Amino acid sequence: TIQAEQTTTQPSQSAQEVVATQPAVGNSVAGMRTLKAFQQLKKELNLLKKDAEQANGDSLTALQYRVLQKQLSGLHLLEKLSDIIFNNKQQGRDTSTIMEQARPVFLAVGPTIIKGVRDENIAYNSQSIEAEKLTTDGLRIYLQHLDRVSLAYTSLTDITLKLKRIGIDDGSSRPFLEDALKNRAEMFIALLKVNASKQAEINRILKISPTDETVILNLAILTERVAATIEHFRQTNELLHRFNINTDNYQQYLIETSGEITTDMLDIKIFTEMLVRWSKTAVNYVLDNGIEIIFKILIFVLILLGFKFLSNVVKRVLLKSLESSKLELSSLMKEMMVSIVARLVMLLGFLIALSQLGLSLGPLLAGLGVAGFIIGFALQDTLGNFASGMMILIYRPYDVKDMVEAAGVFGEVKGMSLVSTTILTIDNQTLVIPNNKIWGDVIKNVTAQKIRRVDMVFGIGYSDDIEHAERLFMSILEEHEMVLSSPEPVVKLHTLGESSVDFVVRPWVKTANYWDVYWDVTREVKLRLDREGLNIPFPQRDLHIYQTTAPQPTMES
Repeated sequence: TIQAEQTTTQPSQSAQEVVATQPAVGNSVAGMRTLKAFQQLKKELNLLKKDAEQANGDSLTALQYRVLQKQLSGLHLLEKLSDIIFNNKQQGRDTSTIMEQARPVFLAVGPTIIKGVRDENIAYNSQSIEAEKLTTDGLRIYLQHLDRVSLAYTSLTDITLKLKRIGIDDGSSRPFLEDALKNRAEMFIALLKVNASKQAEINRILKISPTDETVILNLAILTERVAATIEHFRQTNELLHRFNINTDNYQQYLIETSGEITTDMLDIKIFTEMLVRWSKTAVNYVLDNGIEIIFKILIFVLILLGFKFLSNVVKRVLLKSLESSKLELSSLMKEMMVSIVARLVMLLGFLIALSQLGLSLGPLLAGLGVAGFIIGFALQDTLGNFASGMMILIYRPYDVKDMVEAAGVFGEVKGMSLVSTTILTIDNQTLVIPNNKIWGDVIKNVTAQKIRRVDMVFGIGYSDDIEHAERLFMSILEEHEMVLSSPEPVVKLHTLGESSVDFVVRPWVKTANYWDVYWDVTREVKLRLDREGLNIPFPQRDLHIYQTTAPQPTMES
């Protein structure tokens, strides 16, 4: 029925359209025909009302629907008649005859609609207890009431303004509309405030019982009531505007409540007044609560500073505990644990500080959970690096200051986070490598052991004394202070090469002394071999040239 009310109401033809469809000499005849059609419609309407008084159930509903259609059709005819009269007046024609017969009809329209509005309000008030309930029946009653009253006010506004053009005023319609529309706008503001309070209460209940179907249904019904109220509030403002009544305050509240950017925002006056009101509200709030705000900010800063100090203390205590404990943790693991604990302490302090500002931590934590899920889904590669970082910390293939070769990079490990490892190359370049690239490749740690063997190969000539060379190599190793006596160094004849007799020379040294021993021994071997008269052969080839004599040609040939 509501949909039928909305779709059946059509705007009346304009005066120009009526003129275009009626001959100039026949305007009076057209007006009389329209008036007679209205009178005939009125008789049919009275019969339908009598039938409705004796009906019930679906029959009553159907008859009420037909009565409404007849009423709307009657209003349409009267608007058309007023257009015809207005057009005749504009063209200087005599309208006294049609005006004399139509005036009583026009004067009766306003009081009839006003009586209908009052009857509707009385009927609704009798159902107010049921209508205010957050049930589907209550919502249906409320919506039907809003639609009926809005339809009545719109129709009365249309006919009142059209009659004003032809000089007819029943003396009651316009005053009634101005007062009723203002009161309705004020009532809508009060209803919106009450409903906002109810929504806040229901939302608090939902925090405790988020799966309660009854509470969820109540919130849905209340949301629909608010939306309908805002829509009819907007219609009421439009009707007030048609009577040139200032609606700036109503428009401002409507914009603030609905949160919609409408053409009203383009009105510089409304926008300026809204800014002024918001500014006054902000200033008054600061004046009334300034000391409390400053105190809360001070508490917020002090809490953060306190937890910063506590975080530093926790870092020092935890680091000392880990260093003195018997747990064999890598430096990377210790740094990571200390860093995570310190950040957790600061996060706890930040949340406590926010609670002192009056912010609810429940929705914030819930929002962080949802945001964490979304961010985690978007940063899958980062999570892969995180997992690889955890595996590196657990299995400890390297530690800080270790020389490693990983992901095709050789250098010293300077630091590590849960997502990447920082390596300083020998030529002093800083490289940051994702952990999943390191964990998914071969990791070569050259400083993981305390001692290393230096593998070197030296060659002498085939004509040189092998035993003399063995004693020389061993003496060089024994004389070097960085070469360890245990494990014993190894000097052995290894291969007979193409140009040299090759010895392997393998001393054991501390890992930190590897390159010093390698360079020192290589240098000393060259110097000693030269002094002892032993050759260091280099690749050479013997080239043999054979020459043959070709036969001499004879005179006969």
